Amino acid sequence: EILESEKKLIDHLLDKVLVEKNSTKRYFCILAGAGMGKTTFAVNLVIAYINRYRKKTLPFEIKLVSLARREFANYLKVEKPNKTILILDALDENADASNDISSFMQKLENLIQDFRFVILTSRTQFFPTEEDEPKKTSILNLGKDKGNYIYHKMYISPFSEEDVQEFLRKKYKQLKKRKKAKKIVDRCSSLATRPLLLSHIDDLLNSNLTYDTLSSIYETLIDVWIKREVRFSKGGDNSELYEKLYEF
Repeated sequence: EILESEKKLIDHLLDKVLVEKNSTKRYFCILAGAGMGKTTFAVNLVIAYINRYRKKTLPFEIKLVSLARREFANYLKVEKPNKTILILDALDENADASNDISSFMQKLENLIQDFRFVILTSRTQFFPTEEDEPKKTSILNLGKDKGNYIYHKMYISPFSEEDVQEFLRKKYKQLKKRKKAKKIVDRCSSLATRPLLLSHIDDLLNSNLTYDTLSSIYETLIDVWIKREVRFSKGGDNSELYEKLYEF
């Protein structure tokens, strides 16, 4: 709740990072908690990049690949990797990475070393401590800065109070519904800073519950959250896993 972003992440990347004059910083890791909008960020970065050069030739090609796909390596075969920006989404959803992150990163870096820029996204919780987060790559820098390339880490901030209010204004044009949504948000302001949970306000508005208590709001949001995690884990509904996660 107390964090505020220092700068707009996509604008910073387009203005300072993904440009031809940047030859030293090539590998980036975008970290954020679950439900903070990492995939949304990745998609919006692609759209913003293409829109910026709409009437001109793109300086680089841009490619978005989900590491959750088992066959993700097949999508990394491009004609000119040195002229391509590669965005690799959802490191935390890759089964091999979960089993052995060091071995997986070594294999991954062999595949991505020739790309002009690489942006990797992951849940912060995927790493036990900050020390375990990606730092140095195994890729040699043959330019003036000798040694191995490093991962430059950036974090997606939670929604500010202004972001939350803007979201509600855009989502609910009807004043009555917006007031009801705001009343719910005011009861669980710490949850509302997380975009995924805020997007599920509809689940609260559309139910017959009155939500007189904070616990009833949590109960509905947790139900939605667990169903999402079960789909990620099993690729569909799984009542046994749902019950285990709910008990946990």
